[in-house]
Amino acid sequence: MAECYRRIMAMAMKVFKIILRQGPSRSRGPHLANHQLLMKTPAARNFVTVPSRTPPKRKAGILLTAGVVGSLLYMGDVDRAAKYHAESYAIMKDLVPPGIQMAEMCRLLGGMTEELGKYAAALSYYRTAMKNAKLVTPISRRCFVGVDILDRIAECYSHLGKFEDAERTFNKAIKVYEKYQGHASLSQPGRDNDRRNQALMEIKVMHVYLHYAQTLNLMDRSSEVSLIRQRLVQLLQGSPMLRGEETHVLDQFDDILTRQRQLLGGGNKGSDKSV
Repeated sequence: MAECYRRIMAMAMKVFKIILRQGPSRSRGPHLANHQLLMKTPAARNFVTVPSRTPPKRKAGILLTAGVVGSLLYMGDVDRAAKYHAESYAIMKDLVPPGIQMAEMCRLLGGMTEELGKYAAALSYYRTAMKNAKLVTPISRRCFVGVDILDRIAECYSHLGKFEDAERTFNKAIKVYEKYQGHASLSQPGRDNDRRNQALMEIKVMHVYLHYAQTLNLMDRSSEVSLIRQRLVQLLQGSPMLRGEETHVLDQFDDILTRQRQLLGGGNKGSDKSV
């Protein structure tokens, strides 16, 4: 185990020295905002949350790995960030216990791989993340993480043209959310963490509905988009946090799908899955 962490530390320091020599990238690419948001997600934050009882060498390896990945993403170098994180993951995967930390490591790696357009490879990481997400507690966090990962799996299927698999996975994500809603309605008033996780879940479900509607457009089933929109309306009206954003969210939803249909009508079918 000590040898594994020596390898991680050596690799991290090597990459950091390269970063310092090169300095900030002048051209960070068109998707830098997505990369920076990626590091602000619960996945990224939990990746660098190390339990206090973690052995010092292991803690140093985890934090240094996260620091290198964050620095590379800030520079817009997603390719190198993904490569480094994949190498670190290969070393650490047998040392990190199953559960939230492994789920978030794989979720972050899947996100970077997806950003690079390597959807089949991203699916592999997301599936591993999903297996570990089933071990997450409390249930509110487990459901939020599950909805998040299922949305990304469905998007990868859609990019690969596997629309039926995508639709089935979107529906799984929605069912996870609905099941949690049923659980929450029968439970005592939730703790702050439960309320936070539910709020995050509601935001993620908005994304699920949008991505689902985009996939329906790609399947020449635009007539069914109105049904998805109605479910989005119900979500917005039923959420104390989102209720005031209903008009803005629906305007954005309609605008994105209108632009997608215009592109599809111009012969670019399957190309507008950038949101």
